[in-house]
Amino acid sequence: CDAFGHLNQASFLSLFERARWEMLRAGPGMDLFDRTGAWPAVRRTLVEYHAAAYPGDVLRFEQELTHVGRTSFTMRQVAHRSADDALIATAEFVFVCVGRNGRPVPVPREFNDFMAARRRREGELQRLAAALAPAPVATYAGDVRDADALARAGADFIERFGVPDVVIA
Repeated sequence: CDAFGHLNQASFLSLFERARWEMLRAGPGMDLFDRTGAWPAVRRTLVEYHAAAYPGDVLRFEQELTHVGRTSFTMRQVAHRSADDALIATAEFVFVCVGRNGRPVPVPREFNDFMAARRRREGELQRLAAALAPAPVATYAGDVRDADALARAGADFIERFGVPDVVIA
């Protein structure tokens, strides 16, 4: 926190990083880059702050791969406050994958495949929502690896959107 009690910029860099690692943990695994010998090094970061966040605020993070090159990739991340869905911060990170010798190496195919599958799922959900119009549709990405995580995600959804008529998982 800073002198005014806000989460400061250093806090947000850590939170964005944690969200990326959580995404990997839920997908191809935290050891993806160890297995492939290609570690992502941050080359450039751009963060825009839109609203204040305070200790105790529950934040929701979204990640999107916006560009993949041979040895680099760009990821956009967004942080919303869960209580009111306020946009708190947006960030763009450019990564270069480096090998053990510190030289650039290709982006691991497994990472690119995982992120492409995430984009396809999001597109399918958007098409489904359009097909169900004018009925209200809420899409929700949550951690459902185990029963406790599923219960937390369900409770969070109900708190934000109310009890759903239909759930498609």
